[in-house]
Amino acid sequence: MSRDIKTELTRYEWAIDGDTAAAGTAFRGDQQLSTAQLVHELRGIDAWEQFVSFVGDLTGHFALITPLNEGVGAAVDQFRTLPLFYDTDGAIRDSPDVVNEPKIDREEVAEFLLCQYVTGSDTLTPSVSQIQAGEAVLLTGTGSVVDRETHCEYAPSSTGRDKSETVERLDSALGNAIGRLVDYANGRQIAIPLSGGVDSRLIALHLKRAGYNNIFTFTYGQPGESEVETARQVADDIGLEWEHVEYTPGKWSQWYDSDERRDYFEFAGVSDALPPVGSWPALKVLKESGRIGDDAIIVPGQTVASVSEHVPARWATDRAASKGELVDHIFDEHYTLFRCTSETEARMKARIASQLPDEITTTADLRREFASWEFKERQGKFMAKAGMLYADWGYDFWFPLVDREFITTWGGVSPTHRFDKQILRDYTDALYPVVTGADAPSGDEGAGLESVVMDGLRRVASSPLGDYLLPIYKRRQGVGSHPLGYNGILNADQYEELNTGYESHHSFRSAEAIGLLSFRPPDSSRLPDNNRIAIE
Repeated sequence: MSRDIKTELTRYEWAIDGDTAAAGTAFRGDQQLSTAQLVHELRGIDAWEQFVSFVGDLTGHFALITPLNEGVGAAVDQFRTLPLFYDTDGAIRDSPDVVNEPKIDREEVAEFLLCQYVTGSDTLTPSVSQIQAGEAVLLTGTGSVVDRETHCEYAPSSTGRDKSETVERLDSALGNAIGRLVDYANGRQIAIPLSGGVDSRLIALHLKRAGYNNIFTFTYGQPGESEVETARQVADDIGLEWEHVEYTPGKWSQWYDSDERRDYFEFAGVSDALPPVGSWPALKVLKESGRIGDDAIIVPGQTVASVSEHVPARWATDRAASKGELVDHIFDEHYTLFRCTSETEARMKARIASQLPDEITTTADLRREFASWEFKERQGKFMAKAGMLYADWGYDFWFPLVDREFITTWGGVSPTHRFDKQILRDYTDALYPVVTGADAPSGDEGAGLESVVMDGLRRVASSPLGDYLLPIYKRRQGVGSHPLGYNGILNADQYEELNTGYESHHSFRSAEAIGLLSFRPPDSSRLPDNNRIAIE
């Protein structure tokens, strides 16, 4: 690349012509643009404003780099499915550095341990920055940012239409998003990780309604779990192939302590977010058995609508509010993997506050700014990283429920209907008998109840009564207690030693990923006292 910016592009399949590079596939309306077509169009763009406008018309999964009169423009899609990074040496890269951080000596390290990702444009590597979801940046030859623009932002409205019109608009946006998926798949096998919830169910229903037949579904988890049985029923009602991949704590011990898993973490990188592992063993099993073909597309249920599940009911009524209330909620909702000292909490809250606007005076502001923050940070970093999981097994992927049109449409839903995804649940339940002729199962309700119970227990555990209640909480958190068997990642003795009742498998995986903890052989000597995070 010219303009004094070099590239290190090794993780994705890139089309490169001179100084311009594109990865992935985009749609402009209903027009599908391949990497070659994206490069061709980018070659005709000279100015930064033109570049931002061009990217703002696209949806899909893509990463773009091109020289401009003012420097070099780089952008990622609305969900950051193909991450890009830039460093102080002037390089744009598609893979973050390997990280080994056995000391909690910076805010970024503490933040990663508390919420399993690094917010803003920072990473765990001080010299490397990340381009955020829905963002375009203009860079100089030294990696300095001249300008940055958000080309796609989830900033939901404080008003909305009546329910019938809202449902019509959702149906249209979902139909268009699934239509783009169908065009992209072009007859290839679509493999859906089918949970007991509404999101993956909604994708399966729409694909069936669209007449797409080459669909395979799978569910993973411990035998007898209600989510497995609900997914089995859904697949049977829709008439789809389905397979259950059995998870147990013992199997997780073997899977996690394998060279394949370590290679996956090296491929995915940890400096921006902890690589997810939920479907990783299932894809291993299904790939080896041939149930999922080599050219299949994995289509999961990650959705912008999930943000609505984290908006508290107390914000539903319009009233005066403050920025501090928003900062406190973000911290309490997402910085939960470990407890931390009061000094570290103060620094994390200051970090959160620096990413938010100052003018927050109503609950409408709280709802909008929280949604924008969570979609860009948690969704666009940790949830979107599932794409790297699929790519690690050589699979293509598509996230239809973060299609730009659906993001915009969902943002226009009234707060009442958006709350806890209620209108999407109602819509899915209404669509279910139309497509299947059967009544919709209620498996998603149980998952929601468990989430509420666990959230309540965590809040009590962090209260002044926590020291008394944590042993009770701990007893219900045995190695085999998780529906997916995750806790088997640690051996039983190490789990008993480390688990205070506050942590989850995410906590210990985050610590292990940066060298603070070892599972095999067990070594927790580098963890802070009482698992309480403190910046040194």
